[in-house]
Amino acid sequence: MLRSRLDACAVGLVVLGLGCGRSPYAYQAPPVVDLDLSPGFAEPLWIANTEHDSVTRIDTFRDTAQARYATDAAAFASPSRISVNLLGHAAVANRGGSVVYFSGHQAGCRDRNDDGRVTTSQGPDDQLAFAEDECLLWHRRLPGITARESTPAGPRALAWDGQFPPRLWVSWGGEQPFISVARLAEADGETLDEIEIPGWNDNRRYGMYAAAVDANDNLWGISKFAPSLVRVDSDSLEVDRWFHDGAGIFYGLALDEHGTPWISGGDAHDAIWSFDRTTERFVEHTRTGHLALRGVTVDEHQLVWFAANRPCGAGVFNPRQGQLLARHIELPGCDTPVGITLGANGAVFVVDKGGRLFRIDRRTLQARVAVQGLGQPYSYSDMSGNGLRLVLGLL
Repeated sequence: MLRSRLDACAVGLVVLGLGCGRSPYAYQAPPVVDLDLSPGFAEPLWIANTEHDSVTRIDTFRDTAQARYATDAAAFASPSRISVNLLGHAAVANRGGSVVYFSGHQAGCRDRNDDGRVTTSQGPDDQLAFAEDECLLWHRRLPGITARESTPAGPRALAWDGQFPPRLWVSWGGEQPFISVARLAEADGETLDEIEIPGWNDNRRYGMYAAAVDANDNLWGISKFAPSLVRVDSDSLEVDRWFHDGAGIFYGLALDEHGTPWISGGDAHDAIWSFDRTTERFVEHTRTGHLALRGVTVDEHQLVWFAANRPCGAGVFNPRQGQLLARHIELPGCDTPVGITLGANGAVFVVDKGGRLFRIDRRTLQARVAVQGLGQPYSYSDMSGNGLRLVLGLL
């Protein structure tokens, strides 16, 4: 089923500053902000404080937390995946059933109360009440999901494309044997397109578990417990799906600069796979010796970095040489590494559920704590936007 341009109020859209007839805010168009198309790494990193229903913005030049924002008015948001677009703004998927969008800099925020300044968080301990922070641009509750903490049907995978204005892909599950995939407008979160993918036999009712967008704006996503790779065509919205019998569990997904999908295995399946788009076959490259892998990212040298559990740590695989450059990178005092991404100057950052962000030096493969005091962050995906920048040739 395909739906386009759904009525915003009918599906539970709340645009801060653009309501459904009863908004306490007067509409104010945001300032014009250009896409950042300059070569190089994006600097801010966004981390979901899953336990605290908030998100923290990190300065990866200085390794400092800059701001902290509530992600929902309810106490069951359970934020997880994050995607950053070329404007430098971040969308956060709340597993409780919603998506929220924040400006990454004050030029993109909205002075909704007309007091001549932007009212926003000024630091990691300065979290305003939900909807009071004027860098919160819009909040969208997705249809067909009962609002409760970390519902299996809640949104997980989301990814921005490289258009201007950018469009946000998001996926969620439900009670029926299909999942929903929608593309939302950057300006207000309105649904531009929505499709249902039938025969989704994931036994936890998850939608896509992780997602990424290629240079042609096509969405790539994975199912977790019935491991498969999915592609949604950006123009036709046609769906292709490839199953990998015997893979166990798919967990992380990233695209390299050529658009090749790389997938990490979870829960006793510590493999790294790529998907050959010509032969339409999965290629297993290596096993790492960990009980499970978590998030995965690819850098501009085509090195594949992964977070790992039992033992907790990280690692890196070189596809050109066909070997692990580091089977296990120690993260001092780590608990459960989940997400991994690239930050300023290409440094590798690992998000740990124990409340820490680790920085890995790519030359020495040594890690240190960059930021502490995060709220049990179950956070992975393209948290910096550098995954998108890679596939667009900006790194």
